[in-house]
Amino acid sequence: MTTTLQRPVRTQLTNVAFKKTATASSEWSEAWKAEFALDGHREGGDGHAWAPKNRNVLPADELTWWQVDLGRLHRIWELDLTTLSDRDYPLSRYNFEIQASEDRQNMSHYRVLGRVDSVHSLPIGGTLTLAFDTPVSAQYIRVVKLTTEANPYFDMAIAEFRVWAE
Repeated sequence: MTTTLQRPVRTQLTNVAFKKTATASSEWSEAWKAEFALDGHREGGDGHAWAPKNRNVLPADELTWWQVDLGRLHRIWELDLTTLSDRDYPLSRYNFEIQASEDRQNMSHYRVLGRVDSVHSLPIGGTLTLAFDTPVSAQYIRVVKLTTEANPYFDMAIAEFRVWAE
């Protein structure tokens, strides 16, 4: 007998990333810490979003990344990544992918859940929503910039990141 999973409606899911532990390749300043992308404020801005250090001060080959530890394995049905609504930094809205892993020590064993390229850039204050037909098992979700384009500001920013799970 085959059992078919019934995808829960969003009202039955919980944002399991809210106020969890976040880390990043770097942080722009005390006002742009990794944890601020998990505080429930979708508008972003100082104290309510994450951004890395200036791209021009980082090593030329270092990719920018941000990661959340969900505390344990979850059955993930949906993810939301919201861009800044109060600042226009185009590089922060494209050329990145979202990865999932069950093992923090070995992020090389990740699954790519979604990608945004330069042709399909997100709008200012836009939200990328990834919904899955079957749940993704993961404890760690990472957003990785795929390029190292020179930029006087930051090449990535997250106003809010949500992970919807059972």
